[in-house]
This record gives sequence, structure tokens and C-alpha cells, in this order.
Amino acid sequence: MQQNDYRMNLRDWLSQIKVRVVGLVLAAVLLPIASSLAWDYWTGNQDWRIRVAVSTLTGGICLALGVWEALRIGRRAQEVGLAADAFANRGDLSQKVSSRGRDELAWTAYSFNRMMKRLNKIAALAERAATGDLTVRIDEKSQDDRLAYSLNGMIANLRDLIGQVVANATSLSAASGQLAAAADQAGKAAQHITITIQQLSLIHI
Repeated sequence: MQQNDYRMNLRDWLSQIKVRVVGLVLAAVLLPIASSLAWDYWTGNQDWRIRVAVSTLTGGICLALGVWEALRIGRRAQEVGLAADAFANRGDLSQKVSSRGRDELAWTAYSFNRMMKRLNKIAALAERAATGDLTVRIDEKSQDDRLAYSLNGMIANLRDLIGQVVANATSLSAASGQLAAAADQAGKAAQHITITIQQLSLIHI
């Protein structure tokens, strides 16, 4: 199994089922007993048939609510897991999960959506830098924000490198101009020497 391709095995499934079954059994057994005892205390009725009916009704309601809650938690957790898996395996930054509610799963989904929003913002700034805009800067949330620090450092280094290339190109252009002027002067000097030599040869004749 690859590190970025997590798949639940049989042991994971059995562990989840065990936790849910234990919770459902406790809810379906303890609550009916407590409700029957409370019924006896408040009504003073010791009829076993009424006690069984109250316990059965309470246990059925608790069991139905427990199954519904377990299924809801499983769906929400699976939604977050699939979205995170899509980003880990495909780099898909368009993932977004529902953050309705005020429980731990809603908080997890809200934090996941915030993370994806920040990654999308960083990706957009990186695309601008890739097109040549090296003035972009990513907001650094804290000293632990290694991603923002690294990207900002990379953009700054690219900006310095391009500045050095431009400076070197300017120096090279100036040097080539100086070489051209020197070559022109050398050509004129050679022409002057040729004329002088011709004049001296005429005098000797």
C-alpha cells in the first residue's frame, strides 16, 4: 500500500464496527433500564408488562437514533476522506466538503475547506509568477508557514537572478560598443599608416 493511497483493510472495518456496536448496545440496554426504573419511580406501577413495553420502546428509539447517527458520521467522514484523497492522488484543488452543523465533523470539514481555499490562493499566485509577474508575495501566516516562506524565497531569488542577467546584458552591450569604437579607431590608424607608407615610397622614387 502506498503512503498516499490509503485503503481501509478488514481490521479497520472490524474496529469501526466494534466501536459502533458497543455504543449502540450500551444505548439500547442502559437507557431502557433507566427509563423503566424512572417510570416505576414516578408512577409507582410495578406491572412487568408495562416495564417491558417502556423498555422496548425506549430501546427501539435509542437503537434507531444510534444507527442513524452512525450512518451520518460515516457519510461525513467518508466525504472528507474522499476529498483529501482526491487532492493527495490527483492534486485536485477544487475539492470542497459540506460543513453544516456544529459538531467535530463540521469543524473538520470547515478546516479542510479553509486549507483548500489557501492552497488555491497560493496556486493562483504561483501561476502569476510563472507568467512573469515576480512582484507577487504570499502572505506568511506564521514562522511555521514553510510553504509561503519557500515560495516567497524562490520568487525573490528569481527576481534577483533576472536583475543580474539584465545588468550583465547591459554591461555586455556597453563592452561591445567599446570594442566597436576601438575597432573603428584601429581601422582608421591602419588606413593612416597605409597612406604614410605610400607617400614615403613616392618620395624615394
